[in-house]
Amino acid sequence: MNNIYLEPSSYRSKNSSVYIGDNYVFRKVNRIKEEEIKLFINSDFFNKNKSKLIETKILKDEEIKKFELQNFANTNQYLWLQHKKLNQITYPYEWCFEQLKDAAIFHLELNIEAIENNFQLSDATAYNIQFFNQKPIFIDITSFEKLKKNSYWAGYKQFCEQFYGPLVLSSKGNLEHFNIYKGNLNGIDLKIISKCLPFTSWFNLKILTNIHFHSYLNEKTNSQSHQSIKSKKIRGLSKDAYLDPGSGSILVQALLFILAGFGTFFVFSKNKIKSLFNKLFKKKQKIQNQDH
Repeated sequence: MNNIYLEPSSYRSKNSSVYIGDNYVFRKVNRIKEEEIKLFINSDFFNKNKSKLIETKILKDEEIKKFELQNFANTNQYLWLQHKKLNQITYPYEWCFEQLKDAAIFHLELNIEAIENNFQLSDATAYNIQFFNQKPIFIDITSFEKLKKNSYWAGYKQFCEQFYGPLVLSSKGNLEHFNIYKGNLNGIDLKIISKCLPFTSWFNLKILTNIHFHSYLNEKTNSQSHQSIKSKKIRGLSKDAYLDPGSGSILVQALLFILAGFGTFFVFSKNKIKSLFNKLFKKKQKIQNQDH
């Protein structure tokens, strides 16, 4: 009798569910992903990066019967993957600063190499990374998909909330990221990160664009008056634009970001200045009323 059970947290994945066995981890994948997964597992990228990806194979019908996986789902509707089972599972809010930094760099480098090989990561969740022999390893190969023409980085916001933001909080805000992370398991909201950072962070171009300006735009596009923006077609980036930092002139981009940053700062400051003048005016009017 095989002792296999559904991993409760696997509900996060759209097209797959994870089952834990005594010696292996199994993943039930919707057949709509079958062609893409087979293409990925047979790719040069997968074979070249086996040390960075969890050991995975597609189960044959006789292997599915051996593990009695047909009891969990109709095999005509689902593909079954077998993964190596890690002895220990850790979470981002348990990692020290250096571990989170290593995982962030690992994720970016893996995604860049995937793009070079016409694949891309569909998300940027930190929970897809574990540490094996003190090195990061990627555990969800269903997150890889074929590179879409002129697509944009769908996991950008998630990366900022689960990797970049917590790291910046620790390095610039002098806050222990894992304590805040524990109360924000899906990542720390950009608005919270922006407010917790010191004023000097506004003069750091990377923090300005990826945290402060990003937070401002995210809040604007989520507001009721800007819901129509979501329905508009967003123009993506070409493969070369992702891989070449100089594409489109990095200098022009930097200047635009600086101008955008000052514009954002002005918007934030405008309300504060207006409030200050209102208070002064009311105080002056009160004094005049008392004189009369």
